[in-house]
Order: sequence, then structure tokens, then C-alpha cells
Amino acid sequence: MSFHFSLHSVRSRLLLVAILVEARMLTLLVANSLRLLNSHMGAQASNHAEQIAPVLLAAIVAPLSQRDYATVQAVLDESKAVRGIEYLVITDTAGRRLVSSGWPADKALPNPEVGFSFRNVPEDAPRHDVRVPINVYGQIMGELHFGLDLSQIVAAHKALFEQGIMIALIEIILSACLMSLLGYFLTRHLSALTRASEAVAHGNMTPPPVPEGNDDIGQLGAAFNAMSRAVSERVQELTLARDEEKNLALAAQAAARAKSTFLATMSHEIRTPMNGVISMTNFLLDTELSPEQSDFAGIIKESAESLMTTIKDILDFSKMEAGKVTIEHIDFSLFTLIDQTCSLFGPQASSQGITLNQQIGDGVDDLLLGDPFRLRQILNNLISNAIKFTASGER
Repeated sequence: MSFHFSLHSVRSRLLLVAILVEARMLTLLVANSLRLLNSHMGAQASNHAEQIAPVLLAAIVAPLSQRDYATVQAVLDESKAVRGIEYLVITDTAGRRLVSSGWPADKALPNPEVGFSFRNVPEDAPRHDVRVPINVYGQIMGELHFGLDLSQIVAAHKALFEQGIMIALIEIILSACLMSLLGYFLTRHLSALTRASEAVAHGNMTPPPVPEGNDDIGQLGAAFNAMSRAVSERVQELTLARDEEKNLALAAQAAARAKSTFLATMSHEIRTPMNGVISMTNFLLDTELSPEQSDFAGIIKESAESLMTTIKDILDFSKMEAGKVTIEHIDFSLFTLIDQTCSLFGPQASSQGITLNQQIGDGVDDLLLGDPFRLRQILNNLISNAIKFTASGER
């Protein structure tokens, strides 16, 4: 189990919000506790002063009225020796010091505090200054000045403040740990979903299954696993279809190569006897024949040459499928090639009652550089289609 703090994660944001709320509540609690503590300690100091003043007055009124300042000094010194009183001074109605204990003679007396507040007590000299009039049977004989030592109260206040801060920090740390554990158990499935989604985004269509459960996040994990299984099955189907298509393509290519090989082989096998037929017909035409026999022999030659052209077309088709077609660059006579081609189709056109004419425009060169065999193929196809789809007339 590991924790990674990042404001981009839901877990970290929940933890941060919880800590901020906890810190805010603890700050308010500590501040209110300190306010109540200050109020209570201030009231305690005021009550202590109110309790001490009558006791001191009762002890000094009799000797003071008899001007027995030695006895008054002894009472003040004895009272100052008691822990909790820092100084005692008695002044007459004119403000002159009569008796003093614990306060320097050359130093002015501090002004008494009106509406005592613990927040106004200085840390270097924690003291509560009090001034009480000395009243003897309705006659003011002077004033009693004394200062209460608040060092113990201030130390207790500081200790309580430090303890409150320490308790608040411990509470925040414990809350952070508790919220971290709670956030981990609530969002650990989200982390697994995030890693699985990133794996899918990087091309892994079959990520490992994520945890499932009965809560909302667990149901989300179950839905993700179902989607992952569906995607995996679809990927397998597509892979099989691709492989099958590849195999079919390879089979089709093999069949095409076999067909091309067969056509090329058959073309070569047929060309050999056809060359013999054409050669023997040429020899026959060179002998003495009657006009009718000469016509028959010429038709045989033209038909053999036409069949040879068809054989060459088949051979060219196999070369085209194999990507091995080549174009020749030789000198030839265009007019002779057109005349020979028209003469070849002349008997076929006459048998259908069609007149086959040839016209060559002015400015057309006779001697050209190119592939006469390919050009003859084009003309043969054009004239053959023209004769086939013409009922009567001239072409």
C-alpha cells in the first residue's frame, strides 16, 4: 500500500479538504478555549485582589491612624513576604509615600488598571496593579498600592496554550492519517481503473482485470472488465478476420500467378505450331497455284496471323498480371501497318456487307519510332468492334 500526494488525484484533494476543515475547526476551538481561559484568569486575578485588599486594610488601619509607621512597615514587609504580592506602598491624601515595601523609592508608582484584562499583562513583568483607598470611619487617610504577581498564572496560561497547540497538531496528524487510510480504501479501485485506462490508451487492448465490488466504484470496475472482455473478443475476431483475409489474398495471388504461368505456357506451346502453319502457308503461296487456291491459302495465312495476334494478347495479359510488360522502341511504317490491318479485316467486313475504308490525314508521318505490335493490337480491337456493331454501311 503506497501513498502518492498529487493535487490531480481525487484522494489527495479529499485529504487536503479534510485537513483544511480540521485545521479550521481546531483553530476556532483553540481560540475559543484561549478566550475563555483569559477571561477566567482575569476574573481570578481580580477576585484575588478584592480578597487581599480588605485583609491588608484591616491590618494597617489601627497603626496608621496612630501614625505608627514602624508597625505599618512590619505589616507590609510581612505581607510582601507572602508569595503572590510583588510590592506594597501606602500614600497619604497628597500622594506622598508614607510606607513602602518592594518598590524603589526613586521610581514612580504605576497607574492601577481599570477593567483588568489578561491580554494587557506584559510577559516580562506579569503584574496586576491595584489601588485601594484607606477609609477610617468615613475619613480618607490615604491609599494602598499593591501589585499582584501573575507569573504563575502566566506560566500556567503559556503551558495550557502550548498544550492546546500540541493537541491540535496531533489531532491534525491523526486526522490526516485516518483520512489517508479512508481515502485509500475508497479510491484504490479508481487508481486501478486509471492504470487500466492508461494501458488501453497506450495500445494494450487486454489490460489486467480491475477489482470489482458492490459499491458504485466496484460496479464501475465490473463494467470496465465487461467492456475490456468485449474489446478483447472483438480484437481477436478482427485479428482472425485479418489473418483469414491475408490468407485469401495470398491464395488469390498464388492463383493469379498460376493462371499467368498457365497462360504463358499455353501461349508458347500454341505459338510453336502456329509459326509452323504460317511458314508452310508462305511456302505454299510461293508455289504455282490457281487463283482460287491462292485466295484460300491467303485466308489461311491471315487467319493464322489473327490467331497468332490473339495468342500474343493472351501472353501480354499474363505479362500484365506479372508486371513484366515491356514497350519496344523500333522504327516502323505507320501506313503499312494500317494497310495490313485493314486488309486482314477486309474479308470479314465484306461478308457482312460492310465496306472497310482507310483514310490518313495530311501531315501524318509515315515512319515512326515505337511499338508497332501494341499499336496493331489497338487497331485490331477498334476495327473488330466496329465491324461487330455495324449492321451496314461503311467504316
